[in-house]
Amino acid sequence: MFLQTIQTENFIPLIILLGIVIVFSTLIYVFKINIKAAFSIQILLGIIIGPWFNQFIASHDMERVVQVLYVIGFVLLMFLSGYDCNYEVIKRKEEIPIVRTVVKMFLLMYLLSFGSSLFFMDYFNNKITEIILMTLAFATTFAGVVIPLVHTMGIAEHCTGKIISTFATIAELASILGLSAFMIVMRGAEGQAWLLIVILIILGLLLINRKYNWVRKVDEAMPGNHFSLKVTLFILLVVVLLSDLSGGEYILGAFLLGMVLKLLRPSDDVILTIENIGYGVFIPMFFVLLGTRIDIVYFVKHQEIWLLTIILTLLIILVKIPAIMLLKWFNVRTIFSVMMIISCTIIVTYAVEHIGLSLHIFDETFAEALKVASIITCIIPPLLFEWLMPRKDDIKHKHIHKGIDCNA
Repeated sequence: MFLQTIQTENFIPLIILLGIVIVFSTLIYVFKINIKAAFSIQILLGIIIGPWFNQFIASHDMERVVQVLYVIGFVLLMFLSGYDCNYEVIKRKEEIPIVRTVVKMFLLMYLLSFGSSLFFMDYFNNKITEIILMTLAFATTFAGVVIPLVHTMGIAEHCTGKIISTFATIAELASILGLSAFMIVMRGAEGQAWLLIVILIILGLLLINRKYNWVRKVDEAMPGNHFSLKVTLFILLVVVLLSDLSGGEYILGAFLLGMVLKLLRPSDDVILTIENIGYGVFIPMFFVLLGTRIDIVYFVKHQEIWLLTIILTLLIILVKIPAIMLLKWFNVRTIFSVMMIISCTIIVTYAVEHIGLSLHIFDETFAEALKVASIITCIIPPLLFEWLMPRKDDIKHKHIHKGIDCNA
């Protein structure tokens, strides 16, 4: 009787998605498939089941439940990506000037992205808005998949790993900030006030806890109470809510909070618990749901989208050509691998597609092509990166990186 009052049918999407993730993990184990970029396959699974899944969810009026699962996975992914930022590249003196090199790559990429957006000027009515949105779409990198993949492959502490992670952090943060600023300007003074509150809360928490360390003290006084975990999740939800109320992107708050929390050095148990919940349950479901958002039937039926999709995909990848700046230190294979992984984009591109449709800048054909192109960059380039990128042992023994050691 109690279960009937809480509408148990709302558990169906969760059961379906968890079942898919469990079957996927089991098949990887049974067939001994060694793949680090598992998110690529999860997105692909989402595309395959999308037509059936979306029809089922719509017919049972469960869109809200699915959206909640999507947002939870997304927020946890961006928070953990922000936390994975490596501040040591700023503090330590490396053999390679990582920060300076990455900033140069980033600036050149933005120039190329701006130039690429001009390619579509005749396609739209509102040219200034289109240029801004398309520049942000081309110039972003999905740190949420790039940074975890670098860690999973065991190259996070190597030169290439640090360069990739630093570039992904800067590129995604700049694009999210740019997109949030764009939306806040569109919304006006109310949005700006909410954003100011978000910034003040994050800075205030950083300063207060750094001075008094009150969270850790309460944790030590009340062992087993998981106070740090409660505080972290509470602040995460508040910051995400305020970021959304500002009219900007709610993922901005999650990403920034993760970056700030890294400086506070929370208990390892707190982060481990969030990682287990995130990477173990909600984040895999998020990637499957990401795939279901592609209308594969519409794409197949409308052949006019195909050429546009190919052009957009190539431009997203080609604007990352500034990676050739690394030729001074690395070989062509490594540089191509870096170029592939920093081409991963989807989140900002999805947001751009949504904004473009709502402002009547994009028609449905262009929006769908942009969405499919961003999905392709999260499936093929990561798999190429995993296949081509030298592992840590290869780097050490085969001298792929010309003897340079970033840990020296």
